[in-house]
Amino acid sequence: MGILIKNVHILGAPESERTDVYITGKRIAGIGKEPRRFPVNEILDGTDKILMPGLVNAHTHAYMSVLRNYADDVPFQTWLFDRVSKVEEAMTPEEAYWGNLLSVMEMIRTGSGGVTPYVGLAKDAEHRRRDYAEALWLTERAIALVSEPRLREDSAVQEIKNELQYRRQRLRRRLNETV
Repeated sequence: MGILIKNVHILGAPESERTDVYITGKRIAGIGKEPRRFPVNEILDGTDKILMPGLVNAHTHAYMSVLRNYADDVPFQTWLFDRVSKVEEAMTPEEAYWGNLLSVMEMIRTGSGGVTPYVGLAKDAEHRRRDYAEALWLTERAIALVSEPRLREDSAVQEIKNELQYRRQRLRRRLNETV
């Protein structure tokens, strides 16, 4: 599937520069010049928008997304120690997995390109492995987006790419440790 983002400003490019971005699958196929035989299936208007690498969520208890709005009418200390901790204690690794999955989908939808998962409720190797695999998948997606040659020249983008590659190595190592 080919996606064309027309007339978008790319973060790190000169402020007045607008360009077209061509995406095929999970990869940027081209910036500015249309790739040969590019299949345009969807066109997005990038006017007044900025295209940037995905953000990295460096600290998250993603499984807790299922507790959103739970007892939100009480002070924080009461919420955390009297309400949430009791629900967490009763939560199974499978329930935590689905909470993590929901959070990963929300992070993708809102622009996160990587995540450092908290796997405290993943009480066995199988569940930890699934959590790490999903975080690795999200990180791989972000690396693909910042691997466009034209973006590599920008030092901020290069720093983001370096950080993502470091996280990818750590996640792969953790995945191997859980096998």
